[in-house]
Amino acid sequence: MLCLIAQFAPSLLGNDIIKKSTSLSWIWKRIRKHYSFSQSEANYLKLSTISKMENERYETFYQRIIAHLEDNLRTTSSDILHDGDRIVEDEQMSPTTERLAVYIWLTLIDNRLPQYISRVYSHDLQLKSLKDLQPQLAENMDSLLQEINKQEEISVQCSTTSRRSGLTPI
Repeated sequence: MLCLIAQFAPSLLGNDIIKKSTSLSWIWKRIRKHYSFSQSEANYLKLSTISKMENERYETFYQRIIAHLEDNLRTTSSDILHDGDRIVEDEQMSPTTERLAVYIWLTLIDNRLPQYISRVYSHDLQLKSLKDLQPQLAENMDSLLQEINKQEEISVQCSTTSRRSGLTPI
């Protein structure tokens, strides 16, 4: 099995993996070190650099956000302290974190989306979590964005018309 893992790892690490590894955790830590992306809070803050790439599917964009969060979950093998203590149990993705990932995804696509989704999907959001709605939102994202833009256009036209006619907008 170690030979198989070594085949997919950087060639410089092959011997280390085969001869020195003690666990899969050790291998992963060694690969991270090789590529200089060991766990650090600086790596976590790179979340701010994630943005949707041109022609990227909305679902793929969401999966990149999830992958970043999963890669930055706290583990016992990390040397980073939390509240001054070492982590004693590997962190798992919580429902709140999953919901937060959907929120981040929505705001990075268009900062008007969370408010729009809360209004249009208010009934669904009483029965389902935001995470449960995410696949449906990804599938309908283009039409959701068109609807937001259409509503904004109507709002702008309405306020422009009311100013010209001397009426105060409601």
